[in-house]
Amino acid sequence: MRHSHRPTLGAAPCEHIVRVVPARAPRAASRLALAAVAALPLLSIGGCGAAARADDSARQAASEATTAVRVAPAALVERPVEVRAAGALEARATADLAFQVGGRVARVAVDEGDAVTRGAVLAALDPTDYALALRQTELQAQRTADELRRARPLLDAGSIAPNDYERLVTAARQAEVTRDLAAKRLRDATLTAPFDGVVAAKRTEVGASVSPGGTAFTLVALDEVQVRVGVPEADVGALRPGQPARVELAALGRTVRGRVQLVGVAADPASRTYTVKVVVPNADRMLRAGMVATVAVATGASSRVVAVPVSAVAHDPEGAPRVYLLDAGAGRAQARRVTVGAPLAGGAVEIVDGLAAGDPVIVAGQERLRDGARVAAIAGPVASTGRTTP
Repeated sequence: MRHSHRPTLGAAPCEHIVRVVPARAPRAASRLALAAVAALPLLSIGGCGAAARADDSARQAASEATTAVRVAPAALVERPVEVRAAGALEARATADLAFQVGGRVARVAVDEGDAVTRGAVLAALDPTDYALALRQTELQAQRTADELRRARPLLDAGSIAPNDYERLVTAARQAEVTRDLAAKRLRDATLTAPFDGVVAAKRTEVGASVSPGGTAFTLVALDEVQVRVGVPEADVGALRPGQPARVELAALGRTVRGRVQLVGVAADPASRTYTVKVVVPNADRMLRAGMVATVAVATGASSRVVAVPVSAVAHDPEGAPRVYLLDAGAGRAQARRVTVGAPLAGGAVEIVDGLAAGDPVIVAGQERLRDGARVAAIAGPVASTGRTTP
Protein backbone atom coordinates (compact mmCIF):
# COMPACT_ATOMS: atom_id res chain seq x y z
CA MET A 1 0.00 0.00 0.00
CA ARG A 2 1.27 3.49 -0.85
CA HIS A 3 0.90 6.40 1.54
CA SER A 4 1.57 10.03 0.75
CA HIS A 5 1.89 13.15 2.87
CA ARG A 6 0.39 16.04 0.95
CA PRO A 7 1.19 19.67 1.93
CA THR A 8 -1.64 21.39 3.65
CA LEU A 9 -3.02 24.70 2.50
CA GLY A 10 -0.77 27.60 3.60
CA ALA A 11 2.33 25.46 4.21
CA ALA A 12 5.75 27.07 3.82
CA PRO A 13 7.03 27.12 0.24
CA CYS A 14 10.07 25.04 1.18
CA GLU A 15 8.01 22.02 2.48
CA HIS A 16 8.27 18.84 0.33
CA ILE A 17 6.16 15.69 -0.24
CA VAL A 18 7.77 12.66 1.37
CA ARG A 19 6.93 9.22 -0.06
CA VAL A 20 7.50 6.04 1.98
CA VAL A 21 9.28 3.13 0.26
CA PRO A 22 7.10 -0.04 0.16
CA ALA A 23 7.94 -2.55 2.83
CA ARG A 24 8.34 -5.37 0.26
CA ALA A 25 11.17 -3.61 -1.62
CA PRO A 26 14.58 -5.25 -1.54
CA ARG A 27 16.77 -4.37 1.42
CA ALA A 28 19.39 -2.45 -0.63
CA ALA A 29 16.79 -0.40 -2.38
CA SER A 30 15.19 0.31 0.96
CA ARG A 31 18.45 1.68 2.33
CA LEU A 32 18.91 3.91 -0.68
CA ALA A 33 15.41 5.25 -0.39
CA LEU A 34 15.81 6.00 3.28
CA ALA A 35 19.06 7.93 2.60
CA ALA A 36 17.35 9.97 -0.05
CA VAL A 37 14.49 10.77 2.25
CA ALA A 38 16.93 11.88 4.98
CA ALA A 39 18.75 14.19 2.57
CA LEU A 40 15.60 15.97 1.45
CA PRO A 41 15.20 18.15 4.61
CA LEU A 42 18.85 19.23 4.45
CA LEU A 43 18.50 20.30 0.85
CA SER A 44 15.30 22.08 1.67
CA ILE A 45 16.86 23.93 4.62
CA GLY A 46 19.85 25.09 2.54
CA GLY A 47 17.65 26.33 -0.24
CA CYS A 48 15.36 28.15 2.15
CA GLY A 49 18.33 29.90 3.91
CA ALA A 50 19.75 31.30 0.69
CA ALA A 51 16.36 32.48 -0.44
CA ALA A 52 15.71 34.11 2.92
CA ARG A 53 19.02 35.94 2.84
CA ALA A 54 18.34 37.23 -0.64
CA ASP A 55 14.90 38.40 0.45
CA ASP A 56 16.41 40.21 3.49
CA SER A 57 19.01 41.97 1.36
CA ALA A 58 16.34 43.07 -1.06
CA ARG A 59 14.11 44.35 1.71
CA GLN A 60 17.08 46.22 3.35
CA ALA A 61 18.04 47.85 0.06
CA ALA A 62 14.45 48.83 -0.54
CA SER A 63 14.08 50.29 2.93
CA GLU A 64 17.42 52.24 2.97
CA ALA A 65 16.61 55.95 3.05
CA THR A 66 17.91 58.19 0.30
CA THR A 67 19.35 61.55 1.28
CA ALA A 68 18.44 64.51 -0.87
CA VAL A 69 21.53 66.56 -1.66
CA ARG A 70 22.54 69.47 -3.82
CA VAL A 71 25.66 69.12 -5.95
CA ALA A 72 27.94 71.76 -7.44
CA PRO A 73 31.23 71.31 -9.30
CA ALA A 74 34.44 72.39 -7.59
CA ALA A 75 35.25 75.79 -9.06
CA LEU A 76 38.50 77.20 -10.38
CA VAL A 77 38.76 80.81 -9.20
CA GLU A 78 41.26 83.64 -9.24
CA ARG A 79 42.81 84.31 -5.85
CA PRO A 80 45.11 87.22 -4.99
CA VAL A 81 48.53 85.96 -3.96
CA GLU A 82 49.10 86.78 -0.30
CA VAL A 83 51.97 86.49 2.12
CA ARG A 84 50.55 84.84 5.24
CA ALA A 85 52.19 84.42 8.62
CA ALA A 86 51.03 83.85 12.18
CA GLY A 87 52.01 85.74 15.30
CA ALA A 88 50.65 87.21 18.52
CA LEU A 89 49.25 90.65 19.28
CA GLU A 90 51.45 92.99 21.26
CA ALA A 91 50.63 96.27 22.95
CA ARG A 92 51.99 99.42 21.31
CA ALA A 93 53.87 100.17 24.53
CA THR A 94 54.41 98.25 27.76
CA ALA A 95 55.93 99.72 30.91
CA ASP A 96 56.73 98.28 34.34
CA LEU A 97 56.14 101.13 36.78
CA ALA A 98 57.96 101.44 40.10
CA PHE A 99 58.44 104.01 42.88
CA GLN A 100 61.77 105.82 42.72
CA VAL A 101 61.81 106.07 46.52
CA GLY A 102 60.99 103.62 49.25
CA GLY A 103 58.30 103.74 51.89
CA ARG A 104 54.91 102.43 53.00
CA VAL A 105 52.06 102.43 50.49
CA ALA A 106 49.31 104.71 51.75
CA ARG A 107 47.01 104.69 48.72
CA VAL A 108 46.26 102.51 45.69
CA ALA A 109 43.97 104.23 43.19
CA VAL A 110 43.59 101.62 40.42
CA ASP A 111 43.09 97.93 39.90
CA GLU A 112 43.95 95.50 37.12
CA GLY A 113 42.02 96.17 33.95
CA ASP A 114 41.40 99.85 34.71
CA ALA A 115 41.92 102.33 31.88
CA VAL A 116 43.98 105.36 32.87
CA THR A 117 45.11 108.56 31.20
CA ARG A 118 48.54 110.09 31.21
CA GLY A 119 49.31 111.69 34.59
CA ALA A 120 46.62 109.78 36.51
CA VAL A 121 47.62 108.76 40.05
CA LEU A 122 48.14 105.02 40.42
CA ALA A 123 49.40 104.81 44.01
CA ALA A 124 51.09 106.96 46.68
CA LEU A 125 53.45 106.40 49.61
CA ASP A 126 53.13 107.97 53.05
CA PRO A 127 54.57 111.46 52.33
CA THR A 128 55.31 112.52 55.92
CA ASP A 129 59.07 111.90 55.93
CA TYR A 130 59.58 113.43 52.51
CA ALA A 131 57.47 116.48 53.34
CA LEU A 132 59.48 117.13 56.50
CA ALA A 133 62.77 116.71 54.64
CA LEU A 134 61.60 119.22 52.07
CA ARG A 135 60.68 121.70 54.80
CA GLN A 136 64.09 121.31 56.37
CA THR A 137 65.94 121.96 53.13
CA GLU A 138 63.75 124.97 52.39
CA LEU A 139 64.75 126.52 55.70
CA GLN A 140 68.44 125.83 55.00
CA ALA A 141 68.14 127.39 51.55
CA GLN A 142 66.41 130.43 53.02
CA ARG A 143 69.16 130.89 55.67
CA THR A 144 72.02 130.71 53.15
CA ALA A 145 70.21 133.10 50.83
CA ASP A 146 69.84 135.61 53.69
CA GLU A 147 73.55 135.32 54.58
CA LEU A 148 74.50 135.92 50.97
CA ARG A 149 72.27 138.99 50.77
CA ARG A 150 73.82 140.52 53.92
CA ALA A 151 77.34 139.80 52.70
CA ARG A 152 76.96 141.72 49.47
CA PRO A 153 77.22 145.22 51.01
CA LEU A 154 80.19 144.07 53.08
CA LEU A 155 81.95 142.86 49.93
CA ASP A 156 81.34 146.21 48.26
CA ALA A 157 82.75 148.02 51.30
CA GLY A 158 85.81 145.76 51.40
CA SER A 159 84.90 144.40 54.81
CA ILE A 160 85.13 140.72 53.71
CA ALA A 161 87.47 138.99 51.34
CA PRO A 162 86.20 137.92 47.93
CA ASN A 163 86.97 134.27 48.75
CA ASP A 164 84.70 134.38 51.77
CA TYR A 165 81.92 135.81 49.64
CA GLU A 166 82.35 133.04 47.03
CA ARG A 167 82.01 130.42 49.78
CA LEU A 168 78.68 132.00 50.76
CA VAL A 169 77.53 131.92 47.11
CA THR A 170 78.43 128.22 46.82
CA ALA A 171 76.65 127.37 50.07
CA ALA A 172 73.49 129.10 48.90
CA ARG A 173 73.52 127.21 45.60
CA GLN A 174 74.10 123.88 47.34
CA ALA A 175 71.15 124.57 49.65
CA GLU A 176 68.94 125.23 46.62
CA VAL A 177 69.98 121.91 45.00
CA THR A 178 69.32 120.05 48.24
CA ARG A 179 65.88 121.67 48.42
CA ASP A 180 65.09 120.67 44.82
CA LEU A 181 66.14 117.05 45.46
CA ALA A 182 63.88 116.92 48.52
CA ALA A 183 61.00 118.27 46.45
CA LYS A 184 61.63 115.60 43.79
CA ARG A 185 61.60 112.82 46.41
CA LEU A 186 58.27 114.08 47.66
CA ARG A 187 56.91 114.02 44.11
CA ASP A 188 58.33 110.53 43.57
CA ALA A 189 56.26 109.30 46.51
CA THR A 190 53.28 109.50 44.13
CA LEU A 191 53.27 107.09 41.15
CA THR A 192 51.50 108.34 37.99
CA ALA A 193 50.78 106.90 34.53
CA PRO A 194 53.33 107.94 31.89
CA PHE A 195 50.87 107.41 28.99
CA ASP A 196 47.26 106.50 28.26
CA GLY A 197 46.74 102.78 28.74
CA VAL A 198 45.32 99.90 30.72
CA VAL A 199 46.65 98.47 33.98
CA ALA A 200 47.74 94.97 33.02
CA ALA A 201 49.11 93.96 36.44
CA LYS A 202 49.07 95.31 40.01
CA ARG A 203 51.76 94.11 42.41
CA THR A 204 51.26 96.25 45.49
CA GLU A 205 48.63 96.89 48.14
CA VAL A 206 47.91 99.49 50.81
CA GLY A 207 50.24 99.03 53.78
CA ALA A 208 52.95 97.25 51.81
CA SER A 209 56.54 98.40 52.18
CA VAL A 210 58.22 99.00 48.84
CA SER A 211 61.80 99.54 47.82
CA PRO A 212 62.99 101.87 45.07
CA GLY A 213 62.75 100.17 41.67
CA GLY A 214 60.38 97.38 42.70
CA THR A 215 57.65 96.95 40.05
CA ALA A 216 54.27 98.05 41.36
CA PHE A 217 52.21 98.11 38.14
CA THR A 218 52.45 97.06 34.49
CA LEU A 219 50.81 99.48 32.08
CA VAL A 220 50.05 98.69 28.43
CA ALA A 221 48.96 101.01 25.64
CA LEU A 222 46.18 99.31 23.64
CA ASP A 223 44.90 102.16 21.50
CA GLU A 224 47.01 100.54 18.81
CA VAL A 225 48.34 96.98 18.75
CA GLN A 226 50.99 95.35 16.63
CA VAL A 227 51.78 91.89 15.30
CA ARG A 228 55.33 90.70 14.73
CA VAL A 229 55.63 87.78 12.31
CA GLY A 230 58.49 85.97 10.64
CA VAL A 231 58.41 85.93 6.83
CA PRO A 232 60.62 83.61 4.73
CA GLU A 233 63.15 85.16 2.39
CA ALA A 234 61.17 83.92 -0.63
CA ASP A 235 58.26 86.21 0.35
CA VAL A 236 59.83 89.16 2.12
CA GLY A 237 60.79 90.84 -1.16
CA ALA A 238 57.10 91.44 -1.94
CA LEU A 239 56.49 93.44 1.25
CA ARG A 240 56.93 97.18 1.76
CA PRO A 241 56.16 99.53 4.68
CA GLY A 242 52.74 101.11 4.25
CA GLN A 243 51.11 98.13 2.50
CA PRO A 244 47.57 97.31 3.73
CA ALA A 245 47.27 94.10 5.69
CA ARG A 246 44.45 91.88 6.87
CA VAL A 247 44.66 90.50 10.41
CA GLU A 248 42.49 87.46 11.22
CA LEU A 249 41.68 86.79 14.89
CA ALA A 250 40.26 83.32 15.49
CA ALA A 251 39.52 84.03 19.17
CA LEU A 252 37.15 86.86 18.26
CA GLY A 253 35.93 85.44 14.96
CA ARG A 254 36.70 88.70 13.20
CA THR A 255 39.10 90.23 10.71
CA VAL A 256 40.57 93.71 11.11
CA ARG A 257 42.61 95.97 8.88
CA GLY A 258 46.15 97.11 9.53
CA ARG A 259 49.26 98.26 7.70
CA VAL A 260 52.84 97.11 7.43
CA GLN A 261 55.03 99.36 9.56
CA LEU A 262 58.36 97.56 9.47
CA VAL A 263 60.08 95.05 7.18
CA GLY A 264 63.24 93.61 8.70
CA VAL A 265 66.56 93.95 6.89
CA ALA A 266 68.36 91.04 8.58
CA ALA A 267 67.23 87.42 8.88
CA ASP A 268 66.93 85.73 12.25
CA PRO A 269 69.94 83.38 12.53
CA ALA A 270 67.85 80.53 13.96
CA SER A 271 64.68 80.63 11.84
CA ARG A 272 66.10 82.35 8.72
CA THR A 273 63.00 84.55 8.59
CA TYR A 274 62.65 88.34 8.48
CA THR A 275 60.66 90.26 11.08
CA VAL A 276 57.63 92.11 9.73
CA LYS A 277 55.58 94.36 12.03
CA VAL A 278 51.95 95.17 11.27
CA VAL A 279 50.09 97.80 13.31
CA VAL A 280 46.32 97.70 13.85
CA PRO A 281 44.08 100.46 15.29
CA ASN A 282 42.26 99.37 18.44
CA ALA A 283 40.00 102.24 19.47
CA ASP A 284 37.46 99.93 21.16
CA ARG A 285 40.27 97.99 22.91
CA MET A 286 38.71 94.66 21.96
CA LEU A 287 42.08 93.40 20.75
CA ARG A 288 44.13 92.07 23.64
CA ALA A 289 47.84 91.50 23.94
CA GLY A 290 48.73 87.83 23.46
CA MET A 291 45.88 86.93 21.07
CA VAL A 292 46.95 84.70 18.19
CA ALA A 293 46.63 86.47 14.84
CA THR A 294 47.22 85.56 11.20
CA VAL A 295 48.52 88.35 8.98
CA ALA A 296 47.79 88.38 5.24
CA VAL A 297 49.36 90.94 2.91
CA ALA A 298 48.36 91.01 -0.77
CA THR A 299 51.30 91.15 -3.16
CA GLY A 300 49.36 92.34 -6.22
CA ALA A 301 49.71 89.05 -8.13
CA SER A 302 47.01 86.38 -8.52
CA SER A 303 46.73 82.61 -9.04
CA ARG A 304 44.01 80.09 -9.97
CA VAL A 305 42.91 77.75 -7.18
CA VAL A 306 40.20 75.12 -6.59
CA ALA A 307 37.43 76.38 -4.32
CA VAL A 308 34.24 75.03 -2.72
CA PRO A 309 31.67 76.58 -0.35
CA VAL A 310 32.99 76.51 3.19
CA SER A 311 29.76 74.74 4.26
CA ALA A 312 30.69 71.76 2.08
CA VAL A 313 33.72 70.95 4.25
CA ALA A 314 33.01 68.49 7.07
CA HIS A 315 35.35 66.60 9.40
CA ASP A 316 35.84 62.87 9.85
CA PRO A 317 36.03 61.16 13.28
CA GLU A 318 39.77 61.88 13.38
CA GLY A 319 39.14 65.60 12.86
CA ALA A 320 40.56 65.74 9.34
CA PRO A 321 38.64 67.90 6.82
CA ARG A 322 36.74 66.06 4.10
CA VAL A 323 34.08 66.62 1.46
CA TYR A 324 31.50 64.32 -0.10
CA LEU A 325 31.46 63.68 -3.83
CA LEU A 326 28.54 62.31 -5.82
CA ASP A 327 29.07 58.94 -7.48
CA ALA A 328 26.32 59.43 -10.05
CA GLY A 329 26.54 55.92 -11.44
CA ALA A 330 26.01 54.23 -8.09
CA GLY A 331 23.86 56.96 -6.55
CA ARG A 332 26.17 57.03 -3.53
CA ALA A 333 28.13 59.63 -1.57
CA GLN A 334 31.89 59.22 -1.58
CA ALA A 335 33.91 60.78 1.26
CA ARG A 336 37.29 62.26 0.38
CA ARG A 337 39.86 63.90 2.61
CA VAL A 338 41.09 67.33 1.52
CA THR A 339 43.63 69.92 2.53
CA VAL A 340 41.98 73.26 3.25
CA GLY A 341 43.73 76.53 2.39
CA ALA A 342 42.85 80.18 2.87
CA PRO A 343 39.28 81.50 3.04
CA LEU A 344 38.04 83.22 -0.10
CA ALA A 345 35.43 85.84 -0.88
CA GLY A 346 31.76 84.85 -1.04
CA GLY A 347 31.87 82.18 1.69
CA ALA A 348 34.24 79.90 -0.24
CA VAL A 349 37.46 78.23 0.83
CA GLU A 350 40.53 77.13 -1.09
CA ILE A 351 41.18 73.40 -1.44
CA VAL A 352 44.91 72.90 -1.69
CA ASP A 353 44.84 69.13 -2.23
CA GLY A 354 42.26 66.38 -2.73
CA LEU A 355 39.98 67.91 -5.36
CA ALA A 356 40.17 68.88 -9.01
CA ALA A 357 38.15 71.54 -10.77
CA GLY A 358 34.80 70.12 -11.87
CA ASP A 359 34.57 67.35 -9.25
CA PRO A 360 30.89 66.94 -8.22
CA VAL A 361 30.90 68.16 -4.61
CA ILE A 362 27.86 67.76 -2.35
CA VAL A 363 27.30 71.28 -1.03
CA ALA A 364 23.99 70.86 0.82
CA GLY A 365 22.40 67.97 2.67
CA GLN A 366 25.73 66.42 3.69
CA GLU A 367 25.27 67.00 7.41
CA ARG A 368 24.19 63.41 8.13
CA LEU A 369 25.94 61.61 5.33
CA ARG A 370 28.36 58.76 5.69
CA ASP A 371 30.69 57.24 3.15
CA GLY A 372 28.65 55.13 0.73
CA ALA A 373 25.23 56.51 1.71
CA ARG A 374 22.47 56.52 -0.91
CA VAL A 375 21.87 60.04 -2.23
CA ALA A 376 19.71 61.75 -4.80
CA ALA A 377 20.76 65.05 -6.35
CA ILE A 378 18.04 67.68 -6.55
CA ALA A 379 18.01 71.14 -8.07
CA GLY A 380 16.12 73.05 -5.37
CA PRO A 381 16.92 73.80 -1.74
CA VAL A 382 17.47 70.85 0.60
CA ALA A 383 15.25 70.40 3.67
CA SER A 384 16.89 70.57 7.05
CA THR A 385 16.51 66.82 7.58
CA GLY A 386 18.02 66.08 4.20
CA ARG A 387 15.95 62.88 3.84
CA THR A 388 13.57 61.73 1.15
CA THR A 389 11.42 58.63 0.97
CA PRO A 390 12.74 56.03 -1.47
